[in-house]
Amino acid sequence: MEYQRDNHPEILTDKFEQFRRDGKFCDFELTCWGLTLKVHHLVLAAASPVFEVTLDTGCKNFRLDFVEPDLLTLLVDFMYTGTALCSLVSKISVTSTKVQALMCAANFLELDDLVNACADHLTSQLQQSNALSIYRSAKECKRLALMEDAQRCYYREFLGLPLERFLELLSSTGIASRQAKEMIPRLRLLVRSWSITPGKQIVVYQSLFTVQQFSKATVATCPILFKKEAIICLEALP
Repeated sequence: MEYQRDNHPEILTDKFEQFRRDGKFCDFELTCWGLTLKVHHLVLAAASPVFEVTLDTGCKNFRLDFVEPDLLTLLVDFMYTGTALCSLVSKISVTSTKVQALMCAANFLELDDLVNACADHLTSQLQQSNALSIYRSAKECKRLALMEDAQRCYYREFLGLPLERFLELLSSTGIASRQAKEMIPRLRLLVRSWSITPGKQIVVYQSLFTVQQFSKATVATCPILFKKEAIICLEALP
């Protein structure tokens, strides 16, 4: 005779979660920022490759001080229940910063399904004010589609900005030199979109390149700038 209980995995999952809620049979602790969560090491090892390796050493405690307490609780809930990811994300105050932090923490623990759910949510929340931050988080988590979406959003929004606002944002967003190099061809498109004379374009280029992230060495590596309307400004660069 062979018998298979259809909901056996769900029953076990519910039972493990109930044990955790009741504090029964817990043999491992997760801590962060003064919060301590008692858990079962077998559940964590089954859910996360990182914990599988860590717990094989016999340790009884794991610190995650880079994770905020509310996010650690969500991570544990997910590892125990596999809660529908859209519902999981909706439990926190859904700011892009919070979801980015959740995505990075899940990425550290190699919870790929949760990382992907966060990436999908962030894609739907992209706007100029958060695109660069989301790009960085996506890069850390190696989510190429989200990186591309964030980059497109960032440049698309910039194309509609007046010069003064553009310079203000460019100076405040902390663009690294390697990103500055990638932006230079797009800067030329932006300048041309303002429909100003070549002489005025030179003045604009000089203003753009006073932003600290740009240097003469960076600009000189981009052949697209070796045009008559931009070559003069190279002499003024640091």
